[in-house]
Amino acid sequence: MRHRAWVNNLLIAAIGLIVFAVLNVRSGRVEANDGLGWDGRQYAHMVTARITDGTVATQTRPLLPFLTRLPYYAGLDIIPSFQVMNFVYAAALYFFLCLILDLYEVANIYKVYFVVSVALCIATSKMFAFYPTLVDLGALAVLSASTYVVMKYGGWAACVAALLAVGAREFGVAVAFFGFHREVRLGRGFVRALLTYAPAVVALFLIRHWASTTNLGDRDRVLLTAGDFIANLALWRDPPFVAFFVYFLVTILGGITILLALKPLWSIRRLAETPELFTYGVLIVGAAAVGNADIWRYLVFLLPVVAILFAAYVRDVRPGPVILTAALLLTLVTQQPFTQMDMTHYFRDWFPGYVYRTDDATPVFWSTWWVRIAVTCGGAIALGIVQWMTVTRLSPFPSSPSELSS
Repeated sequence: MRHRAWVNNLLIAAIGLIVFAVLNVRSGRVEANDGLGWDGRQYAHMVTARITDGTVATQTRPLLPFLTRLPYYAGLDIIPSFQVMNFVYAAALYFFLCLILDLYEVANIYKVYFVVSVALCIATSKMFAFYPTLVDLGALAVLSASTYVVMKYGGWAACVAALLAVGAREFGVAVAFFGFHREVRLGRGFVRALLTYAPAVVALFLIRHWASTTNLGDRDRVLLTAGDFIANLALWRDPPFVAFFVYFLVTILGGITILLALKPLWSIRRLAETPELFTYGVLIVGAAAVGNADIWRYLVFLLPVVAILFAAYVRDVRPGPVILTAALLLTLVTQQPFTQMDMTHYFRDWFPGYVYRTDDATPVFWSTWWVRIAVTCGGAIALGIVQWMTVTRLSPFPSSPSELSS
């Protein structure tokens, strides 16, 4: 039975990879810095030269540039090296998402639906087809895999997983707090939880200290401080920023997150049953809230939380073809995965927080966004009506895999 489940998960991951490959063909490529982009150029330096040849910020994410040296040293150019690794990361991401859903015995058809939806979304797929020289897709795969290890195994394996998550991206510390809260809630001992997950938190600070004291190419820049984050809170007095934040939060995974947003009380109950998910989510949403205009690039690390809530959703609601099809259409509308991307649309469609505060915020910009928000709201209302007409079964959701057999 376990062998068959793994085969099924590999096949589902392959389906996701096909979608990802199509997006790679259709997306176009970022033009800045000869296709390396902005942060991507710094990650490229960390691959072709020394880890300390990026910026202080990119140096705090050493794991994935180090892994990208494998195809680069094998003879590939730098951009193809990142592209190859992105396919590896995408496959790993889809596979571990399936494993997370398996913890709650989600049927294969729903796993296919979830993986395909992830493969169609900007933050989890199209961004890296257009702008491949980033580490975010790899970090997302590592964080998802680490979340699975924490939930399935715990102990030393979870300790190592949390350390790898922190080495992939600083958001990985959310996995450590998630695991710590989970261990304590399940009554496995405060000291054991502390010994398991404190090393990841310590590693985060050690990596930040190392980056800020050893970087040779970015001495004029320092890591963001708590004061910088507090200053960024001023953006919440700006109505357009609030509107864009809410839009990206609700649509980060297209129709899937819209489905969950349409059941707020249900979502709150599920988070109350597994409060470590709330801990994980608060850390990620909090980072996005003080992270300036890179809203969805931070919110995307909610993916493991969304996967678990989706498992609860299909168990409680048992959505049929009508709901799933409608949600998939909303994914296509909000993500526009198969459209050709260029630099103008890159900022207008994906990073409006940078555009609306500049002279680039033309009437076309505002009209585009008003129409997009209106269409999304209209589609969500229609989906909500269909969902409201569906009989739901709100049984307690198992907070750990062992509860499934009890």
